[in-house]
Amino acid sequence: MVQFSEETKERITKVIDISRVAIHYGYLPLIMYLVNQDHNSSSSFHLSHKNNHGETGER
Repeated sequence: MVQFSEETKERITKVIDISRVAIHYGYLPLIMYLVNQDHNSSSSFHLSHKNNHGETGER
């Protein structure tokens, strides 16, 4: 097993702690952003193309 110095252990611990906080507070906003992007792309498709009756507009 590799032996790390105390300074290296502290750095690894700090990186892990920062990563946990970033994942904790960033996960839900990321999911919401991705869902919103998917929703916006499908909405713009429906708004820009004619439906089966030849009309344009929102459903």
